Amino acid sequence: MKTKPWTMMMALPLAVMLKVTPVQAQPSELVELQTIVATTGGPTQFTFADHGTGATSYIAEFSPTVGTAANWQTATGAVFTDLGNGQKRVSFGTSAPGFFRVRCVGGTADPIVVNFPNATLEMSEGETSNATVNFSRPYYGTIRYTIGGTAGAGDYQGLTGEVMVNGTTSVVIPISLTDNNTIGQLKTLTLTLVGGGGALPGIGSSTTVNIDENDAKWQGSLVVDGASLGFVLKLTKSGGSYTASLIGDGTGFFPTVEVPATVTFTADNFTATVANIALPADSTLLNEPMNLTLQLEAANGVTDQSVSPTLVSGAGSLLTEIPSQTSLNTTKTGTFTLMRPPVAPSTDQVDLVTQP
Repeated sequence: MKTKPWTMMMALPLAVMLKVTPVQAQPSELVELQTIVATTGGPTQFTFADHGTGATSYIAEFSPTVGTAANWQTATGAVFTDLGNGQKRVSFGTSAPGFFRVRCVGGTADPIVVNFPNATLEMSEGETSNATVNFSRPYYGTIRYTIGGTAGAGDYQGLTGEVMVNGTTSVVIPISLTDNNTIGQLKTLTLTLVGGGGALPGIGSSTTVNIDENDAKWQGSLVVDGASLGFVLKLTKSGGSYTASLIGDGTGFFPTVEVPATVTFTADNFTATVANIALPADSTLLNEPMNLTLQLEAANGVTDQSVSPTLVSGAGSLLTEIPSQTSLNTTKTGTFTLMRPPVAPSTDQVDLVTQP
């Protein structure tokens, strides 16, 4: 049978309540001192938590002094009470000022190992998920973690740096990402476990969330009558809905100013309508101002059409209206393709290329 001394000792003046934490506790010494109460004329008592020592019993000790010359003696009349969930209370038969400690008897010297089972997680802006933490044995207490990576505080919500565990072998840290509605870089969010309270981080001490940028400028082309008309469709997502606009790609057909668009984009369907695309007279062959309306439609399961997170192809139409010569109004139909460009890497990432 072996004993493990508790390293925190606290002088107890009368009529005070103190909140104390461990100092220099070894991984195998998993007792956490919590609340001390001392009252005039009454017993001294405090509660502590056993985070998995497996101790067969406990010894309470008292000394009027502390240090290398401390005279530790078994506290007279000490009574231990099991409060459940790893919580214990010890009451002493003395109210004299001095120093108290608890020693664990028996049990295991092995700490509880804590890990993230997944080294990486993939999430997109605006999504909510969980990072799971596993324990080698049931654990009681608080697990703490640090927050790092290229993501800033405005990119996530609710991460407190700690999570309570109540006698289970796993717990989750909720991760809620914000949607910034702007086109940016791929970002990372790293959670790293901190040892203490009887838990020892293992090999999987950290997990990194790769935050995908859900806003992008999609490169598009509409093919009608054998001609390819290029454009850019800017899509920004917020709360499950899209804000969109069409921008000319600089080839001269569509204007380079942003024109609002209405877009519906689901896992299997895509529609976009861009109305009131104004072309000045000096940019048309007829030397007359024109208004264009672009309509795009695609659906999975339809021949020659497809919808995915990075590529959309389907049927398109272009309505041309000439206010001064309505008889020349036309509607051309054809096909379109939209491609989402790769997300720019984080500032701490470097693109690798094949050496020539």
